[in-house]
Amino acid sequence: MLRDEVSHRHPLDFLHPRKPPAPPNRRRQLMLAAAAVAVIALLGSVYVWDALGSLDAQNDELAGRLRDLDQSLKKASAARDVVQSIQSWNRLRQLAG
Repeated sequence: MLRDEVSHRHPLDFLHPRKPPAPPNRRRQLMLAAAAVAVIALLGSVYVWDALGSLDAQNDELAGRLRDLDQSLKKASAARDVVQSIQSWNRLRQLAG
């Protein structure tokens, strides 16, 4: 009762009994809802940012592997050309001999 008296809020208005009560102020609820939406949006943004960061790291790793495999393929192609040359030389030698 003391708290109601200090805040000047009374559950019943004895001075004006027929006056309807003031509508409740929903501003605080709306502010809390807006804050909740902002927090959810922020968390979603952080999640997406992290997911894209890990995908970028994976892309960099795969690009490095691709460069390594391309270099290996060039070396293997050179070795294959040498082997094919030797095989064709052996076939010509067998036909001549």
